[in-house]
Amino acid sequence: MEPWTIAAIGAGAGLTSLIWYVVRRLSAISQPTVGPAIDPSTRPGKALVLIDLQSDFTRRDGKGAYSRPERARAIAHVNALAADAQRLGEPVIVLRHVWQGWPARLAARLALRGAGNPGRTGLALDPDIQLIEAIDIVKHVGDGFSAPELSAHLERLKVGSLRLVGLDACHCVQLTARGAAARGYKVEILDEAVLASVPADWQALQPKLIAEGIRITSAPVA
Repeated sequence: MEPWTIAAIGAGAGLTSLIWYVVRRLSAISQPTVGPAIDPSTRPGKALVLIDLQSDFTRRDGKGAYSRPERARAIAHVNALAADAQRLGEPVIVLRHVWQGWPARLAARLALRGAGNPGRTGLALDPDIQLIEAIDIVKHVGDGFSAPELSAHLERLKVGSLRLVGLDACHCVQLTARGAAARGYKVEILDEAVLASVPADWQALQPKLIAEGIRITSAPVA
């Protein structure tokens, strides 16, 4: 076999390996995490968790963007829920997504025009979100429990029940919900306070989540 043929085969094999590496890394981002189970009897507290409500995502344009009325509706509900939680003395936790690793950053650049990549001003919360005080946690994959700080704060605060709001309902919201439920948390997704880029997919996903013990309820009127 000619040397150039061997080199071409080697290059092809290298490209295939690279593609599979990227696929594996991106697949890991879209799976719920696993972790030790909690003892609910020692966790009487509740917490409100805001997921990925950052300007990079809430105000993104182009394919898969959320409409202004949808964003305004969800944020109004989030603000009402946050005000209620803080009035009751319940913790509010903000999960912010920042892509980590070149496969994820490249995918974000190609599919999301770089939304969520490090260094962007859009990594901050949407300016319409109104919070007095919150615990801020950065995550790098879909499920918020991938950030060890989340479990640590929930343990410290003796929280065993979570209410989830934010985006995207079909991705980071449902992944965080499933990661929480698998650990023994009581989990509730507040429907009017989440955003889904494909509402039909969110409707189709709900029966599966309910079968896993995750409640999907209506948010109070904002």
